[in-house]
Amino acid sequence: MNSNPKIRTVFRAFIGVLAMIVIWMSSTAVMAGLGNLDIRPSVLPFICIAAIVFFMLLSAFVTEIFLVYVDDSLWDMPGLRFMLFLMTGLTAFTVFFLSDRYGFKGDVVAALSTANLLVFSCLCATWMTSALKKPSELVPVCAVVALADLASVLAGPTRHLAQDIAAYYEKGMEGPPPLSDYILVKITVPGLSAPLPLFGVSDWIILVFLCSAMLRFGLNDNLTGRSLAELKKKQRLSFYVPVAGLGLAAAVLSAQLTGLFLPALPFMVMFFLGHALFSHETMRKLSAREWKLTAAFSLTLVSLLMAALYLRS
Repeated sequence: MNSNPKIRTVFRAFIGVLAMIVIWMSSTAVMAGLGNLDIRPSVLPFICIAAIVFFMLLSAFVTEIFLVYVDDSLWDMPGLRFMLFLMTGLTAFTVFFLSDRYGFKGDVVAALSTANLLVFSCLCATWMTSALKKPSELVPVCAVVALADLASVLAGPTRHLAQDIAAYYEKGMEGPPPLSDYILVKITVPGLSAPLPLFGVSDWIILVFLCSAMLRFGLNDNLTGRSLAELKKKQRLSFYVPVAGLGLAAAVLSAQLTGLFLPALPFMVMFFLGHALFSHETMRKLSAREWKLTAAFSLTLVSLLMAALYLRS
């Protein structure tokens, strides 16, 4: 009898994660099936935008499943999070083995990889929120991650990773993909011959971190209605559009329309902080120490970025 609550906790967590994977894989299969239709090249850009919006909303939905139904189980049984981390690691190794050894690069492998990355992001991000003590701490965190992402894209490792990925796709995906390709969230777009990369796993980790933090403090970041805290209390799902997700979608669509490689986190932070600081008074109550830390980190990162750009010129 004593083991029943633990069994239910484990069962609940694994069913939630399985639902995330099945929903993503099923949606990808539907999109792949639509690709068999006769699609005119003139409408392909509109289909691409529609697919991006659809999968962004789907990403938010499967994340909502994790936060509402899975997250509590991981705090009740910390070892369960470790088990799920092992599961995502094994899945990632399987995807890498299939792609690198046997050359599988189709929609199924990409969908499994992406679903696995979304689960991994949720596992990481919800664990990271345990360090937060009050909502206002999100302000310096946002400032740091946005500037760090901007610096990395302009003059850091992300720039070199992006160049490797671009070269791989421009050459027709010949040979094994670069390692950085395995940490990209990709979607299937009807009419395209290969999965379309949207953003890196680190972008979704930060997005889930912000969503989880708002849930932790009982604040609403849902643009379409009830907060995650309310949905979690009632154990219900609803149409969930997080503010940070809108920022990420803006970054992705801007990149697709302009053909430029844009850092996503500054977009996410701008949308998230703009909404949070306006809507929630507790977000505006920064201590003098938090203001100083935000300013110090920002000035340091900006200085490093300027120095790196100067050395490159």
